[in-house]
Amino acid sequence: MDRGYSPDVLQDLVPFWLQQSVGALAQLVGRPLRWQVDHSRRVAVPTDFAGSAEQVVVYVQEHESDFRLWAVGWPVPTAVQLLRWLRVSDDGPPSASAAGSLAWVLDRPARVSALLEAGNVMAGTFFTAVAGFMNRVLIPSPPDLFVGDAATCQTYLRDLVVPGAGTWFTMTGRLVGEGLELPQWMAVFITGREVGR
Repeated sequence: MDRGYSPDVLQDLVPFWLQQSVGALAQLVGRPLRWQVDHSRRVAVPTDFAGSAEQVVVYVQEHESDFRLWAVGWPVPTAVQLLRWLRVSDDGPPSASAAGSLAWVLDRPARVSALLEAGNVMAGTFFTAVAGFMNRVLIPSPPDLFVGDAATCQTYLRDLVVPGAGTWFTMTGRLVGEGLELPQWMAVFITGREVGR
């Protein structure tokens, strides 16, 4: 990365790139979704993305670059609605409980694949923008899905990075459209001297 770019410049660009990721998701599901941001932060460690007990499905992808780790988190109600929009399942989980809903989301390979596809589209859009900004090719690692309560997912993301080696940019908000407001968060960990100081 060009070391002349300051953290403040990146702080302006990263939310814009994350917004583009939501636009790509809206195109994938064929719905007029928009991203209503509640919080946008640059922090040393990942902040609380949701209630600590809320069950979340987290898509994570790493790249061999200064922009090292990208993640999107879907609280279970959002994941369930996303699967309906993707026409993977017209029905919903038989249980109204968070644990039952999470088990339903993960019960079929087609549902897991659909969430991975949605994450791939969002991550691909984000890193295409980053690659253009950096004028370099980014080599991704295979993506992963991590599930659990929000506090556990936050710890998982924190443990993937070296403390003090970079900065988290996090956005928490809602997917809004068709009378729905669905919670979602996105985060990117950027390594490098210029954002870690």
